Amino acid sequence: MSNQRTQTPYIVAALFLGGALWADHTWFDGTRFAAFSPHPFWVIVLAVSARHGLAPGLIVAAAAGVAQLAGNLPPQALTQDRYQYMFAVTQLPLLWVLAAGILGGMRSAQLRDRATTQARAAQARRQLDVITTAYNDLKGTARMLEGQIAGQVRTTHTLCEAARTISRAVANVDEKGLLAGAAEVTRELVHPEKFSIFVMTRGRLRPVLMEGWQEDERWDREFNPDSELFRRVIAQHHYLCVGDPKDRPFLADQGVLAGPLIDPASGEAFGMLKVEQLAFMELGSQSVESFRINCEWIGVALADVRRRGREGAPGPFLAREAAPATLADGADTPRDGQAIGAAMHGGVLTPPAPWRATHRGGHDGD
Repeated sequence: MSNQRTQTPYIVAALFLGGALWADHTWFDGTRFAAFSPHPFWVIVLAVSARHGLAPGLIVAAAAGVAQLAGNLPPQALTQDRYQYMFAVTQLPLLWVLAAGILGGMRSAQLRDRATTQARAAQARRQLDVITTAYNDLKGTARMLEGQIAGQVRTTHTLCEAARTISRAVANVDEKGLLAGAAEVTRELVHPEKFSIFVMTRGRLRPVLMEGWQEDERWDREFNPDSELFRRVIAQHHYLCVGDPKDRPFLADQGVLAGPLIDPASGEAFGMLKVEQLAFMELGSQSVESFRINCEWIGVALADVRRRGREGAPGPFLAREAAPATLADGADTPRDGQAIGAAMHGGVLTPPAPWRATHRGGHDGD
């Protein structure tokens, strides 16, 4: 396309000059329009110069001069010297070249300015596209962050409410209230679909909370000391994750995550938090760490309530060793709740006690 545009003025000029010479030879006196004023060749010279610029204009002006003079030189008059004769002969072609230079130069400058403007406009459009894309990305990121902030605000509010519930439960030695708050915090921290809390009763793990369970669930409702899950979690204080190939045989399709509830005062595990069902996108390193912290918090708060209950503090107490029948028949088992976010001690929100070196070491050693 570019070559065709470049060749167009020369083709048009050749056709025009050829047609003009044929018309002069056929219909006129054959002097190549010497008597005409203005000369017809002005048309093509000015048109090409004004349309295509300096170079095409000069070439067409030179071609017009050749077409005018080739084989058509007038005789030299007796009164003319050589320079006067040369000027008379080349006067018209020189005027064509001069006109083509002036008009074509102006047109070439205009074409360059237009090309520069078009290039700048194209660059501006590209920059606008980049800015638009970046704006849309930033807008999407802002919306995502707004959603995350809103979710965090809701989560913080829920955790505060659950912390108040746990605080009241610890103060009143209300294990059912504590389990409800623990379940609410579990939902906010780990986002499980189904989970359960087990405590030791007569040497076995039995559930005190089963969140999201149906009557016909396949998971076991009791774990004996000879089970792999019991030994791994209760005896060895390990945290199990189905994402770790070493932990899968111990979980044995009983859940996705499992961790011990440890009394920080004695260092003994007295229960287990187990997540049976969790969305695939929620199972990551952050959720596993949140689950570990959750187990620590529940262990601290639940151990405090159990200790207060054994000391004879007033208030409902669900899971004492002295009353195992409540755990066996499940009559008082809460059905709603989610994970724990903060351990409450003496009615004040406190961080969980640090694990003993033996707890960490037992996990790292396997």
